[in-house]
Amino acid sequence: MVSGSIGELLTPTADNRRLFTDTRKIIEQNCVIYIGLDALSDSDLAACVGKLLLSDLTATAGDRYLSGNSVKHVSVYVDEASEVMSDGLIQMLNKSRGANFSFTVASQTVADFVAKSGDSSAEAMRILANLNNFIAMRCNDSETQEFLMDRLMKARVLRTSRSHSVSVWANNPAMTGGNIAETEIVEEKDLIPAPFLGMLPNLEFFAIVAGGNVVKGRVPVIEIEEVEEEEK
Repeated sequence: MVSGSIGELLTPTADNRRLFTDTRKIIEQNCVIYIGLDALSDSDLAACVGKLLLSDLTATAGDRYLSGNSVKHVSVYVDEASEVMSDGLIQMLNKSRGANFSFTVASQTVADFVAKSGDSSAEAMRILANLNNFIAMRCNDSETQEFLMDRLMKARVLRTSRSHSVSVWANNPAMTGGNIAETEIVEEKDLIPAPFLGMLPNLEFFAIVAGGNVVKGRVPVIEIEEVEEEEK
């Protein structure tokens, strides 16, 4: 049991006049909800609350899937996803598509997931392996760079080399010879060298989209010119 103001929130009583809701009601009412966990101030509390919310959302997704009531599309965005890494999040990424859910998760590096899973790379990959599309902005972590670039097909590059030689007989300088050779070799190279991710300017990104498509893009900056009102 939890006492105090936190206890009233986690275990409300019948005579409590606070307005309570859950993710099922939010979805049914076509609402949008934003929850700031403030992980910077207290990461442990943020992780606990975030995991509770995801557990409730997992139960809602399961109910929608079993009942066939999954007409409404639900979009879920999880920032700093490594902070709320849990079995609930993994299950949602793995199975919630059948309940018409789509997830977008954001994090800094692969190492964030590894650290939050007790230094288990296999556990971290359980989340990352369930993601279909990747959008990568500037990243200086070599492990993350390699993780993203390994998901790209290799580029076939044609390399042409040319050589020529001239030979002269030592006992007869008038006798000369020579040859010219040209060789073509097809090599497999990285489509995007991994270190390039650490050189991207602000607001520029690479997108690795399901199906093998790669997009190089830039987020536009919209400048609104202020129009001064004419003095009357």
